[in-house]
Amino acid sequence: TTIEEHWKFRAMNETPYIGTLQDTWTGLAEYDVRSSVRGRSPRQRDFILQTQLTRQLNNADFTKLDLTPADDLSTPLRFDAQVNAPSEPQPSPRTSFDVAAYFALPERDRPLLINNGQKLHLIQIVEWSDTFAAKNRASFDQQVAGIHATITWKRSGDQTLLRTAELTIDQPLVAQADYVAVRHMLRDWIDHLTP
Repeated sequence: TTIEEHWKFRAMNETPYIGTLQDTWTGLAEYDVRSSVRGRSPRQRDFILQTQLTRQLNNADFTKLDLTPADDLSTPLRFDAQVNAPSEPQPSPRTSFDVAAYFALPERDRPLLINNGQKLHLIQIVEWSDTFAAKNRASFDQQVAGIHATITWKRSGDQTLLRTAELTIDQPLVAQADYVAVRHMLRDWIDHLTP
């Protein structure tokens, strides 16, 4: 399973930040998106997508939602949208892989199977142009029990700042003995992504 998000923002006068979002999915994530919108009217589909997007960036407006036809399995699923944000946008990747749902309990008495036993690779690239001043630019690189989480910051030229957040789960079965350490690492990763 692969989830890729690419956000691009630039500062504007009339709306502080405008931008675009492009999502692609494979595997179980693609199946989940397809099944959530398949057979829905355009308005129902947009409502479902807006609800998910609001969880990632709750103060933004998303327009021009464009999702490849969910019923056409021969076409890779891709989503594009325009974004208007009233303040400096720092989208969370939480909607794509809900860490809180898997790791809600402080400890477990048995192993935890993540993503239905499939490997997972989540990558979120956020690109800001112009005057963006991220409050939290701390890098992050931790690995516990076959799960690797990173955050990197990079300046590209004079006007562009890139943040890349990646989560790679090569071992989707978390042993009971590793659960607390994995939970702690993933919560730290989310905290580093939260403004």
